[in-house]
Amino acid sequence: MSVARRQGPVLMATLGEQPQVVTLTLDLLAAQRMEVEELVVFHTAAHYPALRRSLELLDAELRQWPAYRSLTVRRVLLRDEAGRELTDVRTEQEARQVFRILFREVLEVKRQRRPLHFLIAGGRKVMAAYGMAVVQLLGEAGDQVWHLISEGELLASGRMHPEPGDRVHLVPVPFVRWSALPPAATRLAVTGDPFEAMRLHEAWLDEESRRQRAWFLLHELTPAERTLLVALARTGASNSELARMLKRSPKTVANQLATVADKYRAFAGLAEGVPLSRAELVAHFAPVLDRIGEPCREESLQTFG
Repeated sequence: MSVARRQGPVLMATLGEQPQVVTLTLDLLAAQRMEVEELVVFHTAAHYPALRRSLELLDAELRQWPAYRSLTVRRVLLRDEAGRELTDVRTEQEARQVFRILFREVLEVKRQRRPLHFLIAGGRKVMAAYGMAVVQLLGEAGDQVWHLISEGELLASGRMHPEPGDRVHLVPVPFVRWSALPPAATRLAVTGDPFEAMRLHEAWLDEESRRQRAWFLLHELTPAERTLLVALARTGASNSELARMLKRSPKTVANQLATVADKYRAFAGLAEGVPLSRAELVAHFAPVLDRIGEPCREESLQTFG
């Protein structure tokens, strides 16, 4: 095992009582010509024999197997906020701390612009779940989440490497990236806390959504359609009430609202044929009325006089 810091692909793995999930994954990645230069293993404190044995077996195999000699290996012992070793993940507070640790470690890898493989086949389910969540937050194009599928016989045998005829598969797990930009270039990198990062990101998404809806209101509608949508968003009135306010026929109001809904459906990328109710239009556009500018507000207010 090398102790030098590398800049190539990283495999991160959560570990429990089956160390072979890590070595099998390394072997299967190598068989696919996917290089790994660093291995990072997350685990709780080895407070019981099975986990202690798992760590010992993995350490021994990483030292002696020829294909791993150039591999940089780092173990991350999970600790609580006070720095005490976690012997398990039993409470919400402990789970949230695991999330923070995984987030910080992956963020550091992505700040270095290194490709990431994340294995979620080992350890507690909550560790795997948070690992998946972190990759969704910070993952880039080309990063991979993996799960290992094998017959019980292979895992029960304790063999650390596959043999001919073994049924073992490394399955990619799809994930949706939060941003097309590199994580280090986004607000997710501002904080080392995933909960704060998500709050910041969700606030930005809300602001961006409002900005886009204001743009639609100002630039994608005719003046008559815009006046109608503003009146609806301000009052939530029925078609007959809108017709009276705007001095239009109820049929004209209904037709124009249908056109507005079709335009917004296309603008927002909604599936064709998905119904868009007047209540949804009110909910989408009432919060952006303060962004549409004085001329548009004056235009709509004159119709209510």
